[in-house]
Amino acid sequence: MKKIFTILFILCFATIVFAQHTAKMSQYELNKNLINPAAITSKNINTNLFYRNQWTGLERAPKTVGLNISTKFNKMSFGLFILNDKAGVFNQNIIHLNYGYSLPVSREIFLQFGLSGGVNIYKIRFEELEMYHANDPNVLSQNTSVLLPDFNFGVFLSNQKDKSRSAFGSLAKQEPTFYVGASIQHLTGLISANKILSNESYLLRHFNLMGGVKHNVGELLQMEEIILFKYVSGVAPQMDIGFRLFYLNSYWTGLSYRSSNDMTAKIGILFNDILFGYSYDFNVSQIPNKNSHEIVLGFTFENSIFNNSKSPSKF
Repeated sequence: MKKIFTILFILCFATIVFAQHTAKMSQYELNKNLINPAAITSKNINTNLFYRNQWTGLERAPKTVGLNISTKFNKMSFGLFILNDKAGVFNQNIIHLNYGYSLPVSREIFLQFGLSGGVNIYKIRFEELEMYHANDPNVLSQNTSVLLPDFNFGVFLSNQKDKSRSAFGSLAKQEPTFYVGASIQHLTGLISANKILSNESYLLRHFNLMGGVKHNVGELLQMEEIILFKYVSGVAPQMDIGFRLFYLNSYWTGLSYRSSNDMTAKIGILFNDILFGYSYDFNVSQIPNKNSHEIVLGFTFENSIFNNSKSPSKF
């Protein structure tokens, strides 16, 4: 029965051909530009490494590893992210370049536009399937891959009050005390030839809304409330809502709830321009093997090439 289920899953997945295959991130607030290419606001060079082990204990469960580099100078921002995502016999590699431009709405509020583009390479390794009948003619046996150009677009509205040097998303003083953004992933919904079912391969557009507010709750404490809403055609909308509590703006703990009935506990530290974040997902309904671990390791470097480090940091 397990093998039959696996085969049916593959054939159903091949029918829509990667329509919804976008890697999940529980600590998206540390890599917001992966979802919204306009969400780069730090003038430093930020380098994040991240790893996610989803549904631990389940054989061939999804695993994601990636690199995200971003920086900003004057009104322009740039970024690069590389991501590998594996789930069973499915594998995808994503390479995207990022460009953004900001416009002042007022002295402290800025509206940014961002576009990222690159390639998504999807592969299916049928040779890794364990078949009951090795030569079953109803199951494809030839490995296949699809390469699709891909683009994401976003807008991001934020305010900038503190100008001190720091990095890594909303936990930094340089980052907005509030932000709201909207983005579309797989913008073109590109269609190409498909080797799997002699059909067509396509990427359904993913629509995202995100927002966050960070404020003082004491002399040494700050609270940040965050929300992320995601929608893709044919799938129930998903919402992540949560908070993070900061101590001295360098240590934090948090909790969030995902509408798929998952809770996420988070901890992190920013010390001497080195960031470490960890999150643990667990299912409220106590479904077995749905626990997940995610790690983010980040480094920040002062961008002295395009920004004058001797002058105060400006947005």
